[in-house]
Amino acid sequence: MGRYTCAKSKFIKDLIKGMAWSDTKKREYIETLIDLEDVILNGTRSFGVGMWYNAMVGRYKKEWEAIYSELKPKEFRELLKREAEKQKLVIWEREQAAKKRRKEEAMDKEDWAKAGGVI
Repeated sequence: MGRYTCAKSKFIKDLIKGMAWSDTKKREYIETLIDLEDVILNGTRSFGVGMWYNAMVGRYKKEWEAIYSELKPKEFRELLKREAEKQKLVIWEREQAAKKRRKEEAMDKEDWAKAGGVI
């Protein structure tokens, strides 16, 4: 089987349908999505592939989501759940850091006044 007929996701197959071979830019785009699909299905085989994959996920986020959710829906839902939990933690950490800064500023302000400064 060839590179294009090996595409597993309907998303990619639908992009190929009716597309002209002469459209080099779109063909390269499709090839990138096929490579993304391969990593989704088979994992990364090297550090370099992992770095490429992360860059492409950032660049083609919507396409990645469409392919991943189609081919591995349960794993995709778990991934989204973990990402949401990670975001909650980031927000909580930012809030804690802001509280700490406000507390330190209040203490510095009080210390300033004790040292004779004007508030």
